[in-house]
Amino acid sequence: QFPLHLDIEVTTLCNLLCPMCPRTLMIAQNNLLNLGIMTSKDFQYLIDQGADHGLYSIKLNYLGEPLVHPNIVEFVRYAKEKGIVDVMFNTNGALLTEDISERLLGAGLDKLFLSFDSPYKKQYEQIRVGTKYENVLFNIKNFYKLKVKKYPHVQVRISMVMMSDDSELRKDFINLFQNTADAIGFDEYR
Repeated sequence: QFPLHLDIEVTTLCNLLCPMCPRTLMIAQNNLLNLGIMTSKDFQYLIDQGADHGLYSIKLNYLGEPLVHPNIVEFVRYAKEKGIVDVMFNTNGALLTEDISERLLGAGLDKLFLSFDSPYKKQYEQIRVGTKYENVLFNIKNFYKLKVKKYPHVQVRISMVMMSDDSELRKDFINLFQNTADAIGFDEYR
């Protein structure tokens, strides 16, 4: 049986070095040696094969940041044109500019999962090493505005990795994103 869903690592590159990410640890231990991006030819081969066998859903990342890939919009578009019903990926949101947001939505992206690991600037920037709180918050809010205005079917989920069970932190996170997401999630890191 061919799978209904595939996770496709379109790039092993990332623009951040977050301490809780397995990718960061793998790099520190020299266990992530094949850094790079998937070619368009390889991506099209996978999608063509999947479309021929009833592939329903794809997620365009595993450990890498898909927005680093220069062809991510074209990958979304190609998958949708080949009949893939559900196209999604996770992102840290740092590269989610207004232009890329508009292009991704126009290409047919179905779901976007955003990781934003603290409602507080100082803590966020300690966790999401290499980016700025205000920039990413702006990117997320802008994406959601565009989505609501033109692409209401697209699902946006924002999640936070909880370093401890802190009800105040959880409440502040929900308040920050209650009008900027279709779902808010929490993952525990221990």
